[in-house]
Amino acid sequence: MAMVDEPLYPIALLIDELKNDDIQLRLNSIRRLSTIARALGEERTRKELIPFLSENSDDDDEVLLAMAEELGVFIPFVGGIEHAHMILPPLESLCTVEETTVREKAVDSLCKIGSQMKESDLVDSFVPLVKRLAAGEWFAARVSACGLFHVAYQGCTDVLKTELRSSYGQLCQDDMPMVRRAAASNLGKFATTLESAFLNAEIMTMFDGLTKDDQDSVRLLAVEGCAALGKLLEPQDCVARILPVIVNFSQQDKSWRVRYMVANQLYELCEAVGPDCTKTDLVPAYVRLLRDNEAEVRIAAAGKVTKFCQLLNPELSIQHILPCVKELSTDSSQHVRSALASVIMGMAPILGKDSTIEHLLPIFLSLLKDEFPDVRLNIISKLDQVNQGFTKSLAMTFVSEIGDKTFFAAAILAMRYPRRLVLAGCVSALIVMTILSATVGWAAPNLISRKWTHHITTLLFFGFGLWSLWDGFKEGGGGSEELAEVEAELDSDMKANGKTTKDKTEDENKKQKRPFLTQFFSPIFLKAFSINFFGEFGDKSQLATIGLAADENPFGVVLGGVVAQLVCTTAAVIGGKSLASQISERIVALSGGMLFIIFGIQSFLTSVEA
Repeated sequence: MAMVDEPLYPIALLIDELKNDDIQLRLNSIRRLSTIARALGEERTRKELIPFLSENSDDDDEVLLAMAEELGVFIPFVGGIEHAHMILPPLESLCTVEETTVREKAVDSLCKIGSQMKESDLVDSFVPLVKRLAAGEWFAARVSACGLFHVAYQGCTDVLKTELRSSYGQLCQDDMPMVRRAAASNLGKFATTLESAFLNAEIMTMFDGLTKDDQDSVRLLAVEGCAALGKLLEPQDCVARILPVIVNFSQQDKSWRVRYMVANQLYELCEAVGPDCTKTDLVPAYVRLLRDNEAEVRIAAAGKVTKFCQLLNPELSIQHILPCVKELSTDSSQHVRSALASVIMGMAPILGKDSTIEHLLPIFLSLLKDEFPDVRLNIISKLDQVNQGFTKSLAMTFVSEIGDKTFFAAAILAMRYPRRLVLAGCVSALIVMTILSATVGWAAPNLISRKWTHHITTLLFFGFGLWSLWDGFKEGGGGSEELAEVEAELDSDMKANGKTTKDKTEDENKKQKRPFLTQFFSPIFLKAFSINFFGEFGDKSQLATIGLAADENPFGVVLGGVVAQLVCTTAAVIGGKSLASQISERIVALSGGMLFIIFGIQSFLTSVEA
């Protein structure tokens, strides 16, 4: 008898536990629905478990919320997509409960299931469910229906699509404000599934009605979706249907909450309406919001000032937006000043160097001295952008340069030449390249053709390689004499105190006889500078620096890159010089020449990317 009753144990246990007075026990039972379904099997889950859950919709909200969440991933336990419609009844019951969180989770689960159902099942089961909810007597059912139309509409016949559009239009005019709010909130989702022919004819008619609603909560939700609608419409339709509503709300709506929402959404409409309407209509509307009587509206507008200015040219920003920013920096509300302080640093690259120094820097310093701590904190916290750029640039450049061609080039040169000259030449080249990459950015390849820099680098590697091989094959290499001469020249200043006046006079006469440029740039310095400078052009570290400077603070990127270059090059030079003391000059020259030749061959065989 026990063997016969054993298969019934999971569903019997669930029924017993769901009737228990302990809510935690009931909740744990619901959360084990997937385990129970596996024990029952697909057929018994469809025939016993799902009907039982459909009748159990009067439990505590916490239990119902867990049930709605579990049912959203229940398709595999009922036999797959072919039987997905079996899960709809219990979720439909959950869509009618009073608790908002339960309904929202049930709607989410229904959307997940409906998006996976076959078109035939969608038409036979899902669409009737949406229609029943939309026509429900209790407002909760109609609220839930608003979030399901965008799933039900896809794959329907033309007749059903017409019925669904008509039903949604009725929900937009429902007597209950909660239903109209749900319709306004989901209008953008529903519009994305409609054919373009119905956008102007029907969806925009619904939008107009919602924006004229007596309830400000309905109007602000309609405004929240206007950006999504603007992207679906043609620019001329967006200007004709959406722009007048937004402009009107920005100056005449009596509810500050609606104007607050307009301030949040205004910059997203700029792309939809185009630059001309942005200049003539949206800029004046934004200026009005920045000077709104309500502090909450000014807070929202101030928080979007950088994003809005990014869509304008610097002249418009300086002419129209910057005066308002100056006013906000001394606003009576500390929260307005705090919101401005959190974004003001982002305006610097938009306005440019001169305007930043002339107009933005005084505002920045004023906010930095604000009596309200949050204002000062928001200003100071944005300084981490410099630190973030420094950290990223330091790590990126260090990883890129260790083992790079220029790293080995510095080490090889330091083996045979004075390390001070090699270090000076290499570091100078890398610093110049880092600054150039960060400041010029994407325009760098336009200044010097990537093709030419690639060819110059290739020739330099071959040239220095052949030069080193020639010195290596020569008896003695001739490098020792040159090294001693240059080191003696560099160390002459340290021995100046021990020289006689006659020696100083002779040294000055020798310097005057040298060419002017060679007094400042020796051949070794120029060799180290040129091979590192042209070797870095188009290198991965240069491209990474350009990309990093586009997203991070350029000052931090330059500082981090310079520090990393200095560390890597110093390590290469010191290591190369130390190695030179243990390896003969002939071996250094031959191995260095071969390595330069290998770099040259690699560079020659590498295609030049645009």
